[in-house]
Amino acid sequence: MTETTETVKTPMQNLPEEPKMFMAESDYEKEDVNARVIIIMFIIGSITIGTIMFLLSEYFTARKETQIQAANAVVSSTYRDVRAREEERLNAYKLVNEKDGVYQIPIGEAMKLLATEDYQKRLKESQTPLAEPSSKGAKEKAAKAKVEKEKDRNQKDAKNKN
Repeated sequence: MTETTETVKTPMQNLPEEPKMFMAESDYEKEDVNARVIIIMFIIGSITIGTIMFLLSEYFTARKETQIQAANAVVSSTYRDVRAREEERLNAYKLVNEKDGVYQIPIGEAMKLLATEDYQKRLKESQTPLAEPSSKGAKEKAAKAKVEKEKDRNQKDAKNKN
């Protein structure tokens, strides 16, 4: 009988030879990570991403403004036409009704005339002091004048409404 001796092998010894080439002698890195390279790459990446975001923002802002200007160009021409017609109508002389003698004058002049007439009317009213009627006849005259002023005022209001 022959005796066979077997040697007991450890698990690492059972592995084929090729994998041992890839295994390091120790399980950790011998060198530290190069922090300077990582920081520089982080800064370059941040600047690149920031620049790209800024350029995209500017691009889309400019594009949006172009679209708004194009839309406003159509509205602007219509607006300008309407505004020109309104200005012409407000600032022109015109015969409105020949029978009644109604004329159209520019709005600026009309406002000046109304302001002047109102000023003159108020000036006359303030210059003529209301006298205390001492006699019965003076009281009647003052009452009649007051009634006449009221009638004139009502007639003017009626004309202005028409």
